[in-house]
Amino acid sequence: MSHALRTARPCAGAILVLLLAGCAGNRVVTRPQESVDAAQGQRQQAVAAIEDFSFAGRVAVSNGRDGGSAQIEWKQKGSLADITLRAPVTGQTWRMAGDDASGWELQGTRAGGARGADSEALLLRETGWRLPFSALRHWLFGLAHAAGDRVELRASGLPARLASTDGWTVEYVEYDLSRVPPLATRLRADQAPHKVRLAISRWNVQ
Repeated sequence: MSHALRTARPCAGAILVLLLAGCAGNRVVTRPQESVDAAQGQRQQAVAAIEDFSFAGRVAVSNGRDGGSAQIEWKQKGSLADITLRAPVTGQTWRMAGDDASGWELQGTRAGGARGADSEALLLRETGWRLPFSALRHWLFGLAHAAGDRVELRASGLPARLASTDGWTVEYVEYDLSRVPPLATRLRADQAPHKVRLAISRWNVQ
């Protein structure tokens, strides 16, 4: 893990404490899978038209020993993502751009940048951070990334928790209920020993 990420650890600890705080209204309701599938189908129809979006916020990560945090700006146009991470203490910046079809490029770790077919593996190799970018693109909206992903719902019908086929568990802590459909503003994802905490301060959806 880079020196910039190590020095960001105290800030990351504070953010992790904040983001680990639960939401009292996030009650999970056990429903028949047919009901879950129907609710997810309705939500998927509501967000299917969202091809272009952006958001800004904070992300904190931990691998069980070390942690780091960053400001995050994510711009999505169709399948193409442009994601900027900026460490709050050092100001060091990383930029990940591309998609799964054409590959990914990471700027900020070495001269000329680094490239790879898998965004998660590329970031982990270059920085020590683990962020499942490709899956997160879908998880942000409470949608399954893979066919075997399973979703649990709140009493309101909004996604409360998602269990992915590759071992990640995503919890939806808070939503912006002023939007139609509501969009998550605080998420936490875990695949032991890795933890990701995401707090979104601004959504822009087209």
